[in-house]
Amino acid sequence: MPAPKAPNETYDERLRALRREMHHAGIEAVILPSADPHQSEYVADRWAARSYFSGFTGSAGTAIVTREGGGVWTDSRYYVQAPKELARTSGLEMMRAAQGGAEYVDWLAEQLDDEAAVGIDGKLFTVAQVEAIERRFHSTNLELRTDVDVVSPAWANRPQLPATTLFSHDVKYAGRSALEKIDALRADLEAEGLTHTLLTALDEIAWLLNIRASDIHCNPLAIAYCVVGLDEVTLFTAPGRIDDETAARFSESSITVQPYGELEDYLTELPKDTRIGIDEAQVNYYLGTLIDPTLYREFASPLRLAKAIKNATEIEHIRHAHEKDGVALVRAFRWLEYTLRERGVRECEFVDVLTEKRAEQALYYGPSFDAIVAVGANAALPHYRSIEGEDAEITADAGVLLVD
Repeated sequence: MPAPKAPNETYDERLRALRREMHHAGIEAVILPSADPHQSEYVADRWAARSYFSGFTGSAGTAIVTREGGGVWTDSRYYVQAPKELARTSGLEMMRAAQGGAEYVDWLAEQLDDEAAVGIDGKLFTVAQVEAIERRFHSTNLELRTDVDVVSPAWANRPQLPATTLFSHDVKYAGRSALEKIDALRADLEAEGLTHTLLTALDEIAWLLNIRASDIHCNPLAIAYCVVGLDEVTLFTAPGRIDDETAARFSESSITVQPYGELEDYLTELPKDTRIGIDEAQVNYYLGTLIDPTLYREFASPLRLAKAIKNATEIEHIRHAHEKDGVALVRAFRWLEYTLRERGVRECEFVDVLTEKRAEQALYYGPSFDAIVAVGANAALPHYRSIEGEDAEITADAGVLLVD
C-alpha cells in the first residue's frame, strides 16, 4: 500500500530524518527499492519505504536519496503520475527507467565522489542483485554497504509485520494436496543431491502448503519463510495466527511452525552434512550471508514452473471465477445504465458498485487489484486523475469509459 498523502513539509521532514540517519551511518546515498524480504511485487505497508520517503506511490520504482538530492527511477506507466507526486518532495526527480533497470548505478557514479559509500538493506535485494551491483561498482570506485538500515530509525511509527489469520486453501480448489506437492519437491531435491531448500517467495509458499492469508493488499498471501527438507518441513511465521483446521493439518503432515524471526538462527546452525539449495534470484542477500557457503548450492526453484502448470481442478475453478466476474460486471453495467437515466455517477461510486456486485458472488474473497474507473479525459490518463483528486462524473453522453 502507498504511504499516506501529506503536505510538502511532511515529506521534507521525512527526507531530513532519513538524511540524518545516512550521516550517522557514514553513507552518501541510500537505495530504496520497491521490495520486501521476499521480493514480492506488491508489499505490505511495513516495507513501503520508497513511497513513505519519496511520496511516489506507484507499484514499481527505485528511489535513490543522496545527502542533497536524488531521484526515483520508474517505467512508462508512471511518467505522468511520478512528477506530480514527486513535486511534493524536496529535490527528488523522476528518472525514466530503461528495460533491465539499474541505470541508477551509473547515475550514482556520476553524482558521488570516488570511494563514497552507498547503503542498502541486504534483506531487500537478492543475492544475484547484490552481485550485479557490486560488479558495476567495481569500475566506479564506489563502496557498497549491504548492512545499512537507515529506514527504521527515520520512519516514525513504522507499521508492524502483518499477521492476519492463516487458513487452508481446500484441496477441492487446489486439486493437489500439500503432501503431494512436497513429495514432488523432495524428488527434485534428491535428484540434485540436496537435503533442503529455502523458500522465500510468498506465492510459492502459499501454493506448496495450500495456505492463504491477507497480509498484503489484494494478495491472499502470508508473510512467511519455508524450509523443506527430505524428512521435515518448517514454516517460519507467527504461530498464533494459524487457524485450528490448518494447525491440525500441519500436525498430521509433519509441518512444524516456528516464529518468523527464528529463521536466522536456523540458517546459522545448519548441520555440516546439510546441502541446501538456494535460488540466488529469489533469496535475499542477508539470508544468503547467514548460511555457511560450503553448505549451499544454487538451485533454481522448481515451484515457479510447477505452479504455473494448472491441473484440471484449477482450470475448472479459473473458468468459474471468470464466469462469476462476468456476471458481476454485467450487473454493474446494468446498474450504471439504469442509474444514468436519472443522474450522473461519480467514478469512485462506480468502483464501489463493482466491488459490491463482485462480493455478491459465491466464494468471493477480495479484489485481485484495485479497480481503475475513468471517464472522458480521465480515461486517457487514469493515474493523473488519481493524483489530482478529480473524481469525474459519468454521464449518459460522457464519452469513453475505462474500466480496469
